[in-house]
Parts: sequence; structure tokens; C-alpha cells
Amino acid sequence: MGTRSKQECESHYYKCYIENPKTPMIEFAEQNGQDLNFPTPITHKICDDPPRPALDSQMYNEMAGYMAGRGDFNTEYDNYAEHDICRMEFLEDDDDVDTNLKLSVLRIYNHRLHERARRKRILARYGLINIRKAGFSLRRYHSLIGSHVIDGLVGFMQLVEPVSFDLFTESLLHEAELKRKIKALQEFREAGLTRFFSTKLYSHLKQRRNDRKNKPRHLDNVLDHIQNKTRQNWLHRHIIAETKGGVGGDGIVPSMSKKILVFTYSDFKTKILFTLLIERKAAPPLEIEELEKLPGYEKINSDERELCSQVRLRPQDYIDIKEMLINECQKLGQIRLSNARTLIKIDVNKTRKIFDYLVAEGLIGTPSIKKS
Repeated sequence: MGTRSKQECESHYYKCYIENPKTPMIEFAEQNGQDLNFPTPITHKICDDPPRPALDSQMYNEMAGYMAGRGDFNTEYDNYAEHDICRMEFLEDDDDVDTNLKLSVLRIYNHRLHERARRKRILARYGLINIRKAGFSLRRYHSLIGSHVIDGLVGFMQLVEPVSFDLFTESLLHEAELKRKIKALQEFREAGLTRFFSTKLYSHLKQRRNDRKNKPRHLDNVLDHIQNKTRQNWLHRHIIAETKGGVGGDGIVPSMSKKILVFTYSDFKTKILFTLLIERKAAPPLEIEELEKLPGYEKINSDERELCSQVRLRPQDYIDIKEMLINECQKLGQIRLSNARTLIKIDVNKTRKIFDYLVAEGLIGTPSIKKS
């Protein structure tokens, strides 16, 4: 021992333990077995309050190996602080510089122990051991106070008592609720309401109106952007694409020079009619110079070249279409325009012009005009 010599320790041992059979200790009264109290053993089970995560689980590692039975952590804050002093010894031949250096290291270690104890004390006082429960308790303030405010206040939690911090956050929540109620009363008064029983109907109608307003409507989107050039171009392309397959009952293709698009929007008893006139720009015919570079140009005559130029069709494609229609006419004896459109998957206007040209040349026959 640091305050007793070897001889003093030896004499004390012989005097108190060897020579004296009864040690100079406090004697307790003998108790029989009836007075003994055997407490109920605590069953260890995995739970959240107090937190007892399973060993080697993710939550166990995140909580630094917290042990609820001991109320301590398996991994301490600054866990390797003892490594700096584990091999330190005070020798008799140490000079003053070495002694002061070792004492400074011990003071640093003592300060690190104080910091470790302070952090444990904060965790216990503010209930931060259970991470999930602490997060849920603060999350209830996010809707009214704001997450940025609560997250900023967490850093100042250690400066006040736990009860004071809870009272402060509850006061902020109460203030936010009062502001919300005052704002609602101001809105009711601006709407002309003077009785509380009318506010319930007003809130219900307002919610229904907002739901209808937020409901997506494709027609409203088109009407809101009716003056937008980009929207007009989009409508133009889709209308032209939809009307390419339209044919009248008598087999006549409707005029494609213009298309009138009518929107009808009904809201209660109000009907609003919007008319949009969209002009179609006809594609220019192919130049003869461009047509000469395409395959099959030398296999067609001048009239067929003019037809290919107008319908913007390659000569070889025209030859294939002509042979297909002639073979179909020879097989059936006659051919209709509807049959030609079924066989040829191109623009109906191009099909009509090719069909009329072949009929005029006598290459194919229709029910009214049979091929001679």
C-alpha cells in the first residue's frame, strides 16, 4: 500500500486475522429463513422501453451496445482514453519534468472521464437512449412549428433542464395553434360569417371546392394554354394525325385544308363554347432532281413521276403498290378503294390519288368500272 510499509501490513494481518479468531467487524443478528426475501427474477426480453435490442443487430450497434440491465454502454464515449495511461508508472528516479508530464496526462484523462460522464447524464436526463421514441416525440411539432425550428432547438437542449425544454416546446406548439385559430377566425369574418355553427358548412364547402380545383382536367389544361404557340403546334399535330384515317360514308375523303376543333365545358348551368381554327400546311411536292436520285425512277413514265412528286412517294414504293393493286384486281376481278386502303398502310390521301390514277389508266377496275 502507498501509505503503509511492508512490516506494518504484515503485523496487521497477524494481529487481526491469525491471532484473533474473531475479526473486529460488526456482528449482525442471526436471522431465520422465514425473514428472507427472495425477489422475483427479471426476465430478459427484447423490447423498446427500456430499449433492449437484439445482440449484434443494427440498432444494438447504433446504440453503442447499450445494456438496459446495467444502464451502461458496451462502447464508451472516447473508448480508447485508457490506452494513454495503461502503461504509465511513477518511478523513484523520475525528475520533476517527467513527473509533471505524467500528472498532466492524468489531468487530461480525468477531463475525458468527466466528458464521458456528462454525455451519459444528458442521455439519461433527456430520455435520448431510446432513439425511436425521442424522434417520435419531437416529430409531433414539425407540422405546426416547423422541422427547421425544432432541429435548431435540439442543439440548445443541454443548456436547460429537461422539464424546462419540454415546457418551452409545448409553449411554441400552443402559440402555433393559437395563430392557426386566429387566422381561421379572420378568414371566417372576411367571408361574412358571424356565427360558429356556420363555420362548419363553410369549411366543408371550401374543402370540396379545393378538391375540385386540384382535380386534374385535361380540358382545363388545354384552355389555360390556348394562346401558347407550343400548345397550338401540339394540338395541330395530333388533330392532323387523328383525321388522317377519317373517310366519309360515300368514300370521299373530307377536306384537310382546315379543321375546326370545338371544346364544350359544362359547369353547373354555364356552358362555354371554345372554337379553335387550325390551318394545315400542305407539304410541298418533291423536286424532280431529288426524285431522280431515288431507286426505280427509270422504271416509271412521266405521269407516274409527276404523281410520285405530288404524293412524296419513292418510285420503287409506287411500283410495289401498283403491282399489289393490279394482282388483287386480277384475283377478285374488281377492287374497291376500301380494299386498297386495307392493303396499303400509308396516308389515305396518297392511297386515293394512286387509286384514281390507276383507274384512269385502266390498270385496275372498280365495281362501277370493270377492267376491260
